[in-house]
Amino acid sequence: MEVDNAKLDFAVRLAEQRKKAGMTQEELAKKIGKPQSTISRIETGEMNPTIELIIEISIGLDKQLSVEFK
Repeated sequence: MEVDNAKLDFAVRLAEQRKKAGMTQEELAKKIGKPQSTISRIETGEMNPTIELIIEISIGLDKQLSVEFK
């Protein structure tokens, strides 16, 4: 179940950061060259994004990506 919690946490954080940046799903998707459905599927937990896609999203949001192990 920890994997499900991590996926949900990522989905929530992505939506928060996107909204904080004042972007719609469509705008973020266009900026990274992906369909809007990709952002929607990640934010709803339907899709497991690759690390490459996560990096593209962070660049699209003008955010630095950091990974932390606790």
